[in-house]
Amino acid sequence: MTNNLVDIVDAYSETYGKHAKHRARRFSYDLRVKLIKRVIQPSMNVLDIGTATGDYAADLGDYVKGIIGLDYDRSSLSLARRKSNKITLVGARAQSLPFSDGSFDAVTILNAFRYFSNPLLVLRECRRVLGKRGFLVLIDHNRHCPDTLFVRRSVFSYYSHNQFDTMFKEAGFMVIKSEHLFVPFLLTPERLLKPFDALARKMMATGLKELYPELLFVCERG
Repeated sequence: MTNNLVDIVDAYSETYGKHAKHRARRFSYDLRVKLIKRVIQPSMNVLDIGTATGDYAADLGDYVKGIIGLDYDRSSLSLARRKSNKITLVGARAQSLPFSDGSFDAVTILNAFRYFSNPLLVLRECRRVLGKRGFLVLIDHNRHCPDTLFVRRSVFSYYSHNQFDTMFKEAGFMVIKSEHLFVPFLLTPERLLKPFDALARKMMATGLKELYPELLFVCERG
């Protein structure tokens, strides 16, 4: 299967990822990758949990020393396998990572945390497999974002900034950076994407940031 055909059958890439039909979606994807690369260094070995069809792992695979993409869904992994030969793919559950203690310099969980039935256990497993100076980079939806009112809470579990802070502390992490990400509206014209992002960042000092759609956390072992 060619890469172009993979992009066609990959629903995430088409809708939200690097090959999304709408430029605003691609802009948001590129913004996340840029923020992640500010934390993760090229010399690092990385574990990407909930890698799904591998968009983020493929981009990071061209940047870091080594990367493992982990997901329980084998059909998603089959798509990820075709996107890059620099990703080592593992089918396993995030609640029971098949790696020894201190195996990684960084762990990423990128818009996958809401799927976990036991999020605290996942965080504890992340801490276990991280080296002493390792980082956890997590991006997920904000519970207070209006968008979450239109999804099935029985399927996805969304958390607020404060709830994340509590879970990180219970799992033995210390938050060293957090940020509210304002994703551009779907049909925002391309010429307005950068000004829109700049305006959103200026509004970070206001209470409105609590409604921003996504949260980013960078944590280290406490």
